[in-house]
Amino acid sequence: MHVVSHPEADEELEAAALWYEDRQSGLGDDLLDEFERTLRRVVASPERWSKILGPPRAKSNCYPGGGIVVPKGCYPMAFVLG
Repeated sequence: MHVVSHPEADEELEAAALWYEDRQSGLGDDLLDEFERTLRRVVASPERWSKILGPPRAKSNCYPGGGIVVPKGCYPMAFVLG
């Protein structure tokens, strides 16, 4: 599976990591580490995760993708298969 992230998603993740880091030293890195671990799980078996219908930024009503919440920080991760 080839992974490509949207620039806005990258910015949002970085902002979340900085927000956590401002609260406690090391929490931002923890979030990024957990995000990477979760991404590896998604890449290993993308069909395992919940389907998401009606993405807010798409013109279609559904897409072949899914979503998972990154355990630390409850950061949502959505993806598209294709």
